[in-house]
Amino acid sequence: LAGNRATRLFRFKMSSPYNGNKGRRRGPTQKPSLEGMFDESNDDAGDRWSKNPSRPLVGASEQHKRIVTMPFPTYQNGIYDFQARCPAEVKAKFDQLNSFSGKEHTAQLEQIVKKHTPEYEKFNFNVLRNALGHLPDASRSQYFDRIFPGIVSLAKDLPGKLSHRPLVFLTPGVTLELRRDEIACLLANAYLCTFPYRDLFTSTLPTVNFITLFSGQPGKDKRESAKVEKLKCLFAYFSKAMEFGPEGEEKVSFSKVALNVKPDWENSQKPMKTFNIEELEGKIEDFEGIQVDFANKLIGGGVIGRGCQQEEIRFITCPELIAARLFTEQLEDNEALVITNFWQYSDHSGYQDDFKYEGPFTGSNNVKRTLVAIDASDFSNTNDSKLEGLVRMIFAPAELFKEELL
Repeated sequence: LAGNRATRLFRFKMSSPYNGNKGRRRGPTQKPSLEGMFDESNDDAGDRWSKNPSRPLVGASEQHKRIVTMPFPTYQNGIYDFQARCPAEVKAKFDQLNSFSGKEHTAQLEQIVKKHTPEYEKFNFNVLRNALGHLPDASRSQYFDRIFPGIVSLAKDLPGKLSHRPLVFLTPGVTLELRRDEIACLLANAYLCTFPYRDLFTSTLPTVNFITLFSGQPGKDKRESAKVEKLKCLFAYFSKAMEFGPEGEEKVSFSKVALNVKPDWENSQKPMKTFNIEELEGKIEDFEGIQVDFANKLIGGGVIGRGCQQEEIRFITCPELIAARLFTEQLEDNEALVITNFWQYSDHSGYQDDFKYEGPFTGSNNVKRTLVAIDASDFSNTNDSKLEGLVRMIFAPAELFKEELL
């Protein structure tokens, strides 16, 4: 079993030469101003949609459409156009994006977010306030004078960055490539909480907006303090992202792979190939090669919440990984997510409650990192009779996928 490759990845560029009108090739991208995209002449757009039930609302069903609902108007094929009719939820989120000037303080940010997403009324912004309140004066001034305005600018660039193609949910055997500057625009919208609401308790999709990271009771316990350190990691990321030059055009790839047949690791009699085990000291990012993420079935786990273990630390110090939450549905037992060419932006120390941000990343990003995320299984009560099966399950994936990943 270990010698057979389970699947092969195919790369293609997910772009479209069309702007939603059949037979009409799209010319150079025109970026109309955000203001006025929803003027009074379009206020009855939702009524026109409801009068024609044979044409479903854009974003009305993410699961069935296979297209991620964005915080701006699109045609049913997911292609951006400021004249496209859209449902009330998308209109509200785009209005929210238009509301930001970049000069907002935390109270104003909270007011705007809650105005356009009633489900967020129960959340506070105490962790964000605490994080900013504990920054040195110079760093706090930098946040309000440079970082937050930069986040707003990146967020408003999103329609132009992804105007030519929809963002689709991953399926096994397909690779999605996003430029670093496109990911920065996506994460800026997550910071401003402009993506349509996802209910964590009823959805097979991870949450995206950072509202759960902003909210909490600092001082209640150490885990809440760790959320403050996570925010510092995000500040470091956005500080770097708004300075992207040619590196902003580099692509990060996201692939979902799957085993078509479930191996019976415990009872297999086929010999495993030779492998070496080395005891190393240091962090996972200190070593080249494939990095394994012992993941939550909802990718990223509690990265934008209270979680602060191996997966969450990797994602918050390498925020480009967080973008996968937008388009990766719950991982099945036979699936893995492969992310390649992401950067690290923060140094860190500690684990769980003791996690600390230690400044901008001081290592090198001139390496091609690959992370393989698999939904972790609990083997804490494994007996000796199942040990061989456990060993096979741990080491066989590297053999199965090594040629596709390297």
